[in-house]
This record gives sequence, C-alpha cells and structure tokens, in this order.
Amino acid sequence: MSQHPRTGDGATPIPFIPGGGLTRRILTSLTQNWSIPTAALLQFVLEGDNREDAHLLAAVVAKALGVDHAISEWKRPGSWEQGLFGTPHEQTLYG
Repeated sequence: MSQHPRTGDGATPIPFIPGGGLTRRILTSLTQNWSIPTAALLQFVLEGDNREDAHLLAAVVAKALGVDHAISEWKRPGSWEQGLFGTPHEQTLYG
C-alpha cells in the first residue's frame, strides 16, 4: 500500500498512518484552509493503564519545545481519577 494513497483529486500530502484513527482525516481537512503549520504526535501503547505513557509523551514534547524546565509537575485531568476504567463496581456484590 502506498504511503500517499490517491484520492479523487490526486495524492494527498498526509501519509497513511496505520492505527492512527482519525488523525489522517483531521490533518487532511486542516490543510485545505488552515494557514497555521500543524502536526500530530501519535504514541502507540498497549492496552491497560496508560497514564505513565501519557506522562512520557508530554515530557518528550515539552523537551522538544524547550519548555521542560518550566514544568515542575504534570497535572492529570480530572477525568483520569474516576472513570478511567469505568465506574467502580458495587462492593456489596462481592459479599
């Protein structure tokens, strides 16, 4: 498969991204009328608790941007505290 699949009007500048979900579609739609340079960073991880993977990706991006010295601690989104693996099970079910 080509890295630059053809569309009805020719080749797209966004390469095929295996496992990239909607990333390619979003980037393709932005390049049509968007004058701000745009990029996407993807990290492929295993299933399960990926909070440390998220911290690693954020740290790498901060270092690449040269702002890692300004960050003393990462703040986790509130949505990660409850609901990350679904709602807690009713404990009375377990006797």
